[in-house]
Amino acid sequence: MRTLTILAHPSPRGFNAEVFSAALSGLKEAGHELRTLDLYGEAFEARLSEPEWRTNSDVPDNRKPVEALVRDLEWAEALVFVFPTWWSGLPAILKGWLDRVFLPGVAFDLAEGGPIRAKLTGLRVWAVITTCGSTPLQVLALLDPVRVHMRALRLAVAPRAKPVFMRLYRMDSVSAEERARFLSRVRERMRTL
Repeated sequence: MRTLTILAHPSPRGFNAEVFSAALSGLKEAGHELRTLDLYGEAFEARLSEPEWRTNSDVPDNRKPVEALVRDLEWAEALVFVFPTWWSGLPAILKGWLDRVFLPGVAFDLAEGGPIRAKLTGLRVWAVITTCGSTPLQVLALLDPVRVHMRALRLAVAPRAKPVFMRLYRMDSVSAEERARFLSRVRERMRTL
């Protein structure tokens, strides 16, 4: 399966980079065709400029500033997101990627007076792998905003994509053994994607 794997973490030596590597290992072992995107490593500009905002609905010209990224998205049959949960949400750089690349005419169509229509119908898998400092109970008390956001986005642009959601809780206090087990689970889950 053609798989686009996206990392949104500033440290190339942090645990999220290890999670990204574990995911890629599992995907490679399963024989998936891979493209990767390290948003920080590639210095992705997350800010939506005023000219982009003004032409956001001008299909197909709206894709010109991010054409290569749009081509990767359209190529993919699976998306794998790897990121930390910060302040109960996505890192700003990942939110910026979604804002700039999930465009009208690319990820969805706007119907006159009606709901949006999904365009990423070729996506078969939508995988989210995240870490957070909170406990499961704390995440539940906040109604799990990351899971809700990513599910809502998937349903809007790729409703037939199979959801996969993995999270390591208490990131700041788990043992090395717990981290190793999580990496193993990630590798295995990506092998069976």
